[in-house]
Amino acid sequence: MKNLGTSILITSLDNSVGAQLAESLSNLLGMHFASCKDIVEYDLFDSDAILNKCGVDYFEKREKAALAAVAAYENAIIYVDYDLMKNNLAIFNDIHPSIFLCIAKKKMPKTEVLNLLAYEERTAYLRDICDLTVEVSGQGKSALTKIVKEIKEKL
Repeated sequence: MKNLGTSILITSLDNSVGAQLAESLSNLLGMHFASCKDIVEYDLFDSDAILNKCGVDYFEKREKAALAAVAAYENAIIYVDYDLMKNNLAIFNDIHPSIFLCIAKKKMPKTEVLNLLAYEERTAYLRDICDLTVEVSGQGKSALTKIVKEIKEKL
């Protein structure tokens, strides 16, 4: 594993569980919390207008700038969903540890359609690129305790 930094990157195929656990972990550790999706949506608050008037290239440039700003945060738990992570991997390459919160396919919500359809491929990809994979079954205290325990043991 690479040298540990000042922030922790967390990803999951179940975005509601992943983001909630990342935020709970930030509260527990006294760190800041940043959701990449929320920050991009805030920064590009009228994405349809940006796409229509400025085009895809400009939109992607603005998205990358917002993500690069998040990646520079210190003392933060940064949550990033699969698509933003995969499409912008170079931006997040220097944030360590990176943690994949793996949810069993049968526990994934039906709303995560793309993640369910490509579950095996996406899970394998995230296991490969992240420093640590933690198998979680939900977003309760037991999941948070398991994350902290595995961070202590394996990092």
